[in-house]
Amino acid sequence: MIAAKVTYRGTGIQLQGSPEELEMLYSTVHRLSFGVSTLQWDPLLQELMSFAYEVRKGFCGARLRIQRSPEPVIMGFRYYLPYIIVVSNVLRFAAGRVTTTRADQGQLQHLETILRQAILKHNPAADALAALVGQGLLVETRYVGVLTEKLTLVYVKSRPDKYRFGRLASDLQAYFNPASNQYKAVEQHVKAALDEQGGYISDLTYENYWPEKIIW
Repeated sequence: MIAAKVTYRGTGIQLQGSPEELEMLYSTVHRLSFGVSTLQWDPLLQELMSFAYEVRKGFCGARLRIQRSPEPVIMGFRYYLPYIIVVSNVLRFAAGRVTTTRADQGQLQHLETILRQAILKHNPAADALAALVGQGLLVETRYVGVLTEKLTLVYVKSRPDKYRFGRLASDLQAYFNPASNQYKAVEQHVKAALDEQGGYISDLTYENYWPEKIIW
C-alpha cells in the first residue's frame, strides 16, 4: 500500500509505494481529471493534472528511488504540504460530481487516511490540519491555482519550524475564504494582472518569486 510521511522540515508530504500502486493512484486521479474537464471546471482540472504528473513521475522512477533491492521496488515523490491538502479537497469535490468506481473510492479513502496519519505523526496536535484533508476548503473557485501557489510560496519561504506547520490550517482556511484579506488580495492581484497582461488566470504564476533551494 502507498505510504505517506511529512518531510523532515514539514515542507511537504512524501508519498511512496511500488510502481504498480502509484500507477493505480495515477489512474484514479486521471479519471477524476477527465470527469472534471467535462464539467468545465478548468481551474480544478489544472490542479489534478499537476498532481497526476508528479504521481506519474513517481512510478516511472523520475523522482525518488527509495528501495531498489531486495524486492519490492519502492518509488516515490514529494509534494508541497499546502498543495496536497488542496488537491485532496479537489479530488473529493470531483469524486462527488463524476462517476467513480469502487477502486477509485478506495484509492481516495486510502490517500486521505495516510495523509491524516502522516500529519498527526509529525505533530500530534495538528488536528485542525488533519481535519482539512479531503474537506473544509472552498476549492470550487477560479482562483484555486493562484491561491494555492501564493499560500505555498509564503509557506515555503517562512522559517521551517513547528510554528509554520501549526499555522497552516488557519492559513488554508483564510486563503480559501472569499471574505478574508488573503483571498481579496489574490483576487485583486489576478484582476490587475489580467487587465495589464491579458490572457487567462491559468497563465498567471509566482514562479519568479520561488527560492532557488527548497528545504524539505
